Amino acid sequence: MGENLRGQAVLGMKWIGAATIFVFAINLAQNILLGRLLGPRDFGLIGMIWVILGLAQLFADSGMSNLLLQRQDLTPRQTATIIWLNFAVSSGLALLCWASAPLIAAYYREPVLKELTFWAALSFAVAAVGQPFRALAQKQLRFPRLAAADLLSAAMGFGLAAWLAWQGQGVYALLFSSLAVSLVKTLFVATLPGISQLLQPVFAWRELRP
Repeated sequence: MGENLRGQAVLGMKWIGAATIFVFAINLAQNILLGRLLGPRDFGLIGMIWVILGLAQLFADSGMSNLLLQRQDLTPRQTATIIWLNFAVSSGLALLCWASAPLIAAYYREPVLKELTFWAALSFAVAAVGQPFRALAQKQLRFPRLAAADLLSAAMGFGLAAWLAWQGQGVYALLFSSLAVSLVKTLFVATLPGISQLLQPVFAWRELRP
């Protein structure tokens, strides 16, 4: 049993390590290409938005993913409750950021931020919702699937960003690329057999309180 777990852990490290190298290479190529196709203002607008969303990220998961990883005695009802709780918190924070879009635009004196904040908040919500599923995949040692999700999402994000930038879509190339990466990562892991079944229509707050 111990040798089997050790072997799976080593194999997982190899998968994740290889994926990290390839994702880094893809992201580097994307940054170089977009640096040529987009202007400084496009990157500046994204930076303005993520100053706010970065704060929201600190509260989105609230330690729920760590709880899924560390506790070995969680029941299916408790696991489902954690997933739904994370969904509620993430969605609520995304809606709060979206509602704050007029204030963000007024502060930076950039009216276009009202629309951009919606897409950025959506990308943030999708990524946050996927965190418990990634934690469950790690707990089940599904490292090849996690590595595949990282590689596929990075490749699709790069392709979409390059095409939109080439079409002259400016800052939307960055926004939709980020949204595509978050969506592919979340769906690729959430649909895993053994994980998708855990998403039951229950919310057992009393069982989760301890």
